[in-house]
This record gives sequence, structure tokens and C-alpha cells, in this order.
Amino acid sequence: MATTLYVVIMSRGKWFVDVEGSSHGPYETRASAALEAKKLAEYMVSPTAPAEVIVPDEDGKFWVIWDSRESNAITKRALSARRKRAA
Repeated sequence: MATTLYVVIMSRGKWFVDVEGSSHGPYETRASAALEAKKLAEYMVSPTAPAEVIVPDEDGKFWVIWDSRESNAITKRALSARRKRAA
């Protein structure tokens, strides 16, 4: 089952949310883009297609900050941790 990714990215000094090639934004801060990504993911989530919100930290490391499969609690984990667990 494919997971829909809501990825927060910076482009030209502004923050955007990328969803399967579709751009939402711009947003002034990473936090505001992350919040909007979470809202979009919650609104669009489907029981048959899980969703994750992925946000980079100050060092460029990406973190999963919301996962529809664990939507009753906000968690922050390294993107690489998800990959290892799924293997």
C-alpha cells in the first residue's frame, strides 16, 4: 500500500508543502508549512492510503512528524527509522 507523503521543502527562500508533485504555499516559516501539511494530510487521509508529514530540521535531516497510522498522537522520528522498521 503506497503512502502519500506531505513533504515540507524550502524553495527561493519560502517554505512549501509538496504532495505528489503538487505544491502548496508559500509559507513564511517551516513551522507554518508543517502545520499546513498536517492539516492537508488529515483532511485528505484515506483508510486505504496512509499519509505521512515529513519536515526537515535545521541540519536538513528529514523527520516524520505525523503518520495517519498513528494519528492519535503526534510523533517525531527520523525518516531513516521508518525505513529500518519497515524492512
